[in-house]
Order: sequence, then C-alpha cells, then structure tokens
Amino acid sequence: MTWTVAAQTATPTPIAPDSTAEATAEATIDPNHVELLTPEIISKRPHDPTAWTEGLLLQDGFFYESVGVNEHSSVRKVDPFTGKVVQQFAMGKDDYAEGIAIVGDRLLQMTYKQEIVYQYDWKTLKQLPDTLKYQGEGWGLTYDSAANVLWMSNGSPSLFKRDPKTFEVLDTIPVTLDGLAIDTITARGRSLGGLNELEVVGDTIYANIWPTTFILRIDKASGIVTGVIDGSTLLAADAPIEADAREYLNGIAYDPATGHFLITGKYWPYTFEVTWKSVGVMPPMQ
Repeated sequence: MTWTVAAQTATPTPIAPDSTAEATAEATIDPNHVELLTPEIISKRPHDPTAWTEGLLLQDGFFYESVGVNEHSSVRKVDPFTGKVVQQFAMGKDDYAEGIAIVGDRLLQMTYKQEIVYQYDWKTLKQLPDTLKYQGEGWGLTYDSAANVLWMSNGSPSLFKRDPKTFEVLDTIPVTLDGLAIDTITARGRSLGGLNELEVVGDTIYANIWPTTFILRIDKASGIVTGVIDGSTLLAADAPIEADAREYLNGIAYDPATGHFLITGKYWPYTFEVTWKSVGVMPPMQ
C-alpha cells in the first residue's frame, strides 16, 4: 500500500507485530507505534442494500440505524441477525439524516446541512418536539457514557466533544498520525482526513474515513491514531454491490457482551461481526 504525506511517499512494509501481542478494543497510546490491523470475520449477516447508512449502534440487542439521503431518510430499529427492520420513523423529504447516539431515554440524530439535531424516545422512535442546534455539517456521532459527553465528526480532521443536553462544543481534538494531521496523509490515493461514523469504546474512538474502507483507532484524550484498520477485504469479489459502494464502509457498533464489532457500509448487502487482527506496525511517516 502506498501512503503519501504531503509531497513525500512511503510504501510501508509492515514491521512484524510482537508474537505475544493481541489486538484489543483499546490500545496503549504510543505515537511511534501505529498498529496495522485487518478485520477477522466471525459472522456475515444480511443488511438492507438500499440503506445509505449514516449511523449505527447496538442497544438492548437491536441495531439502531440512521439512513440518509433526502426523501429517503429514516431512523430504524433493526434485527442485527436478519437485517429486518422491526420499527422505523420516516423523516421529511427535505431531511438528510446523519449520525445517531442514545443518551438516557433520548436518541439524538444529526442532519447533514440543516444544523438540526432531532430527538426521539429511543424505545418507541417517537420524534420529540424539541430539537438542538449547531453550526456547520453533521457527520458522525457517539455517546461516551463514562465522560457523559458526545463525540461528533463533521468530515474534518478533528473530533468535537459536545454537551449531551445542549449540544454545545466543549472541546476540539485534532487527530494526528505519527505527528501529522490526518488530512495530510493519503492511502490508496484517498485522504484519511474525512472522519465520519464513530464508536467509542473506553478510552478509544473508532472512526470510519469517508470515502474509504479504512477505520482509524484513536486515543480520545490526545487525538493520536494508535491503529489503522484496513477493511478492504471484507466484501468478496462476487458480492452483489456496485463497484463504487465497495469503498463506502460506514457503520461501526460495539458489542460489550462479546467484545466484537459489527460493521457495515452504505448500500452494503452485509453486516460483518468482526474482531481486529494485528498484521504489523507502520514504519515512520516523517
């Protein structure tokens, strides 16, 4: 794989991982030790191939999925094993749904350019009358229950901590890889700067990079990337999907009962239950 940093190019031959090391949900932070990982498939499950997935989370044994695009946006409760939609709220024709998070009894759903957060009773998917406001675009969203904050992305190379009641910005965390801003790095010709759908696990945030099959593992306190996950091998060559959509990996949920992740993509026909396998360490980029 070719990685480009500004005008410099490096082709990293992965440094072999420690034979005793295991890839876990969290990682000890070391800015000079960026793991390269791949997903190991445990199971493959059906997913609605017409769903432009913007947000995904697991709650009480069900997926809650935000599906985007004007005139087709919705929030759904989905059986995680069959992909069947068991409950749905269809949004207005001008709404473009984005990331979601559950905070207490509320499900929060951002919009792309409307600068509105819709709120729902997550158990019934009844839309509540009160909305929250923000400036700019909305992309990914996840709730950090340990810190009682929301983490948000907007397609930039930074993460934003927001108040779960007011949606006020509490902090901005630039994301870096080997000391470099992620929007200065490309892999397979695509920038790593487009932080999108998010999932927080302890002290770690996992972020899809739009439009790629890469997921970054990020230390939430510092914004330092501790691992790069390459999901390009998930879909088989004969998977029933358009060629462009293969790059649209988007949707990360974590199951604390198993320690496994569930990942899918926009228009992907499958959701994959996976763990991460360490395949090496990135050589220095600078």
